[in-house]
Amino acid sequence: MTRTTTARRLGPPAGEVHVWAVREPGPGNEKALWRCLSLLSREELRRRRTMVPSQRALYASAHAALRSVTAAYAGRHPSEVAFVRGRLGKPHVAGDPGLRVSLAHTEGVSLVAVSRDGPVGVDVERIRPLRDPAGLRRQVLSDEEAERWPADREGPLNSGLFTHWACKEAVLKALGSGLAGDLTSVRVDPGARREGPVRVHAAPGSAARGWNLRLVDVGSEFRAAVAVAGGGGTVRLFALEPGERPRPPVRSGPPGADARSLPAPSGAGVRSVSGVSGGNVPPPSGPSGGGTRSLPASSDADARPPYGSSGGIVRPASAAPTGAPEPVVRAWPSRSASPSESGSRPRPATGSHPTKETPSCRS
Repeated sequence: MTRTTTARRLGPPAGEVHVWAVREPGPGNEKALWRCLSLLSREELRRRRTMVPSQRALYASAHAALRSVTAAYAGRHPSEVAFVRGRLGKPHVAGDPGLRVSLAHTEGVSLVAVSRDGPVGVDVERIRPLRDPAGLRRQVLSDEEAERWPADREGPLNSGLFTHWACKEAVLKALGSGLAGDLTSVRVDPGARREGPVRVHAAPGSAARGWNLRLVDVGSEFRAAVAVAGGGGTVRLFALEPGERPRPPVRSGPPGADARSLPAPSGAGVRSVSGVSGGNVPPPSGPSGGGTRSLPASSDADARPPYGSSGGIVRPASAAPTGAPEPVVRAWPSRSASPSESGSRPRPATGSHPTKETPSCRS
């Protein structure tokens, strides 16, 4: 007998974009890695085998997250999800053209963005020392941006440059060009803000005023952004354990009604990622507080503190949508590279488009 599945299409509701963050399984976390592998297709498993060992766990967790998150919003089993790749590799969900997804990853974390408002793109960059900051500026900044770039603007880690990079690539990925696009063709003005929209002054082949571009705070060691063409005024951020199958949150009411739907960590407090102000929420006191469950600490001896100095993500109890399924929200530790992997990741190149880890995996 042939099983027939009736897909139940879920949010995000109009005016929202959902971003799911999943950490890379650390060394010794075989259980999480096997959960990820069980969600991959045969082609994804074959592609993973062709990669260098240091990139396989990241690929598995990223693509398992893309498949499981997409399945949750499409109302299907992960094995029933099929992606149709665009000319430049951007994934489209077969059988549900209104569901737009985007995947990004860098060492330690992957992000999956979901929208039903319009094309969506997400990008995340790990802040790291650069051998040639001036060379990367030439690849990322337009001539106009470079002229206005203050010589003393950057600290030792060039975090502002990584912010511009993430914003521009998010726009290019929403357009479908991704790594094949020219970062200098996009002009943005993120400034010093961590909340509210980022202005898009120019984007190839589209009206600049039609974009909604926002920064996503996934920890001080990363810079991330999500772009939606024609919508997505509110960003909701969720944490997902590697290989986990999420339940997408569903709520009623107009966009923005749940201002503190899910804050992201930021400094001494927990700041809302929403497009509407939500204020700060005290950090959780521990695994028993705030209704969250902490993941086990990383097995790395030099593991960093959990997900930003606030101790993780916490969902305010008052923000839970009535009658809606609760998303699985956890605080999770950042992953430090093991000694055998340190130095194995490529850094941004000079004289060409900035090099990404496993560019064929990013969409």
